[in-house]
Amino acid sequence: MSLFFWKKNKGIDIFANKLANELFSSVQPQSIKDYFHASSKDKSAKKNKKNVDANIQGIIKQIQQFRVTHSLGTYGKARLQLKFNERLKELGYDKDSVSRLNEFILVNTP
Repeated sequence: MSLFFWKKNKGIDIFANKLANELFSSVQPQSIKDYFHASSKDKSAKKNKKNVDANIQGIIKQIQQFRVTHSLGTYGKARLQLKFNERLKELGYDKDSVSRLNEFILVNTP
């Protein structure tokens, strides 16, 4: 374990902001809110749910690759999630949706 983990912070912050911006460009805040809260059987809601799910899965894959290539420890993983969540809130995602998205990502990334 490297004692100089803070040198990676800038790279982690840049990556987290890039991911959040990427998610924002493809999935608007209302779509994320609907994804976690809607249970309608409307066809447009199903299409939206598939689109959001595909984007979230892409984010999860990128996080997994980043963790492996940069060999993040516990601190690095926590910082990545924290910065990602902060940026989503800055972009206009509501607190509950960010929290649920965070849980979803944590459960689906080993």
